[in-house]
Amino acid sequence: MKYLINCLLVFILFNKTMQEQVIIDKDYIENPILYKNEICSYNGSPKLISNDTIQCTCYSSFTDEPRKNYRKYIGNQLVQCSYKRKKRFTTFFLAGLIPMGFDYFYLELYWYFCIVFISFLLMVLSQIVCFILSYKLKEMYEDSKYKYTDKSDSFSRNNIGLKKKSDKKEKLKKCLRVNEIVNKIVGILFIIYWIVDTVIQARGMIKDRYGVETEDDMDSLFSREEI
Repeated sequence: MKYLINCLLVFILFNKTMQEQVIIDKDYIENPILYKNEICSYNGSPKLISNDTIQCTCYSSFTDEPRKNYRKYIGNQLVQCSYKRKKRFTTFFLAGLIPMGFDYFYLELYWYFCIVFISFLLMVLSQIVCFILSYKLKEMYEDSKYKYTDKSDSFSRNNIGLKKKSDKKEKLKKCLRVNEIVNKIVGILFIIYWIVDTVIQARGMIKDRYGVETEDDMDSLFSREEI
C-alpha cells in the first residue's frame, strides 16, 4: 500500500511539472514581452514592435550573433545582442606598438596574421644575414684567413691563396650589396604597411572573422566623465 502511495505521489509531481513546462513554453511563444530582457541578452534596450516581436537596441559593445550555428531562440523569437564585439582601441594599440600582425590575430584573421608575422621574421633574419656578411668581410680584410706556413713554393701558393681570397671578397661584397638593397626596400615597405595598418585599424576599416565591425571606443578613452 505504501509503495502505491509513493508511486501516485511521484506521478502527480511529474504531471504537475509537465503542465508547468507546457505553460512556460506557451508563454515563450505567445508572450515574448515577458522575456524581453532575455531576448536582448541583457545587453540591449528592448522595444515592443508587436505582440510577438521584440526589437533590441544593442549596447555599443554588443551586436546580434553573426554565426548561424550559435543563434538562440526563445520560442519563435531570435535572441539578440548576444555577440561581443572586438575593441577598436585594442586593434589600434596592437597595430601601432606591436606591428607583427597581432591585431589580425585578435580579430581572428589567422591567415593575415601568419603572412604579416612570417614577413616580419624574414625581415629580421635578413638583417642578421647582413650583419654576418659584414663581419666576415671585415674579418677577411684583417687577413685572418688563408695563411700559409709551408715554405716550399710559397710564392705560388700565396698567389693562389690571395686570388681565392680576392674572389671570395668580391662574392661577399656582391651578396652584401644585394642584401642591403633588399633590406632597404623591405624596410620601406614595412614602414608603409605599419602606418597604413595603424590608420585603418584606428578608423575601424577591418572587420573581424565573422564580418562584424569593431566597437568604436576610441573617443571614450580620451574623454573625461564629470564627477
